[in-house]
Amino acid sequence: MKLAIVAQGPEHREAVAAFNQRLIDALGQPPFLLPLDPRPAASHVGKIRARHYVALEESQVRGGYLAVVYPCVLNGADVLAANLQAPLSESIVDKRFQPVIRQMIAHLLDEHPLAFCVGMSSLNHPFPRRLRSLGWSAEEVPFFFRVHRAAAFLKQMPILQSPWPKRLAVRLAAFSGVGAAGRLWLHRRRRAIPRNLSLVREQSWGAWADSVWAAYRSELRFGVRREAAVLPELYPPQEPRLRIFRILAAAETVGWAAALLTDMRENQYFGNLRVGTVLDAAARPEACFAVAALADEALGAEGADLVITNQSLPRWQQAFFAAGFRRGPSNYLFAGSPALVEALSPTPVADGLVQLVRGDGDGRLHL
Repeated sequence: MKLAIVAQGPEHREAVAAFNQRLIDALGQPPFLLPLDPRPAASHVGKIRARHYVALEESQVRGGYLAVVYPCVLNGADVLAANLQAPLSESIVDKRFQPVIRQMIAHLLDEHPLAFCVGMSSLNHPFPRRLRSLGWSAEEVPFFFRVHRAAAFLKQMPILQSPWPKRLAVRLAAFSGVGAAGRLWLHRRRRAIPRNLSLVREQSWGAWADSVWAAYRSELRFGVRREAAVLPELYPPQEPRLRIFRILAAAETVGWAAALLTDMRENQYFGNLRVGTVLDAAARPEACFAVAALADEALGAEGADLVITNQSLPRWQQAFFAAGFRRGPSNYLFAGSPALVEALSPTPVADGLVQLVRGDGDGRLHL
């Protein structure tokens, strides 16, 4: 199949609309659709650049994807790495177009050999299996959670609502107080927060983040750069759900966390819970536990029923565990391109080589 993969522009609007309609006609409710109007040219300036592409067979659109290029650090060097987002092919309704995904991935790697993909839900899904067949890595990023309000958690978590015997037991635990007692034991902290450390909620990012990054980046093998010039693009302060937490030892910044606080509405994973998500964090090694514990405490004080996070680095996994978090099943994957795997290892998450969190790429979808 001969395809031309080109940057999406206004001239493709009609063909994209026709592609979307074919998916709607076949599936009713496709998982997502290609955007009719790609991101404006303004999205190609700044530290993070984004561009939509479409796969054309003559004048017909057969697929598309979004490439978001991030400034990263890899083995001590500053590099650019592309995040492959929202790849969509007509092959989901017509097997004749199975080559489209492979050709779009090849197009991405021609321009950006260092690339990664996040999300994807399960290692058993077709897309991560396809990536693995093309030499990419694919691994789960560990998921951690801490329950703050046991009664709400037991009543609202969809996974606990069926079948009916389980639902009945859960409701009894919620109303009897057994759930709260279990929560206190399960999510107890393993350490006390040092008294000389405190949390301040900031309204914007500042130069104080650079001192943390300078101490942090030397210990990373791969990750998006998290300096003051990049952070406002990663985590825009004007987002009303965003919380920027700065951790101080006296007047010195030793770490920070970026979090979301979301009132879920009939969410497939969290029902109607108020969920706090620690999207990202950076800290000096000795302050990781305090950042995890203080960010969790602040989200709980704002009414979070549940606080969650995905963490790839062992130091952060240990810090959140010590702060009372427990590990659960993960639906958040990281896949690295062949060039990235060659520079790191075939299993960079398991080997603790990548800083990969829910704030990376399109990882904050559904949060």
